[in-house]
Amino acid sequence: MSENPAIRIRAGQGLLNRGDEIPLSVLLNILDTLCEQGLGAATLKVLKRRRDEQLPQEMISRLSSANNFIREVACEVLGSLRDPVATSHLLEMLTDPYLMVRRAAAFALGSLKDPASVSELKKQYLLQQSDLNMELAIDSALKQLGVEIKSCGAS
Repeated sequence: MSENPAIRIRAGQGLLNRGDEIPLSVLLNILDTLCEQGLGAATLKVLKRRRDEQLPQEMISRLSSANNFIREVACEVLGSLRDPVATSHLLEMLTDPYLMVRRAAAFALGSLKDPASVSELKKQYLLQQSDLNMELAIDSALKQLGVEIKSCGAS
């Protein structure tokens, strides 16, 4: 790829327009290097449609990225894959320092519908009630799991 940023962005846009046709490694490179150049949302959209065998592990590895947006994308993609292998990793992200990552993790756990997440979601609901965003996200996840908030001990 070119060293010229404008050319790299245009190339990334062109590749993203091809969506499922591009190799996963190229798509991940766009996420890792161009997500903050206006290509983040488009990359997320393509990733959420993909079902590559190695995608869950690639997203799990990006949960430790220094980039907040990449961690958020990883949570969203893991939720869309609905693979319970992500449950424990997403539960860890409920305490991420960045709100949008925590929020994405909560919604992803709701999408997974893994009963193994209920206990920690209840705990985090009580701990994070002072943050309306997290309260609503965790409430949504618990409802998707068939758990009513009143059973969490909250008033």
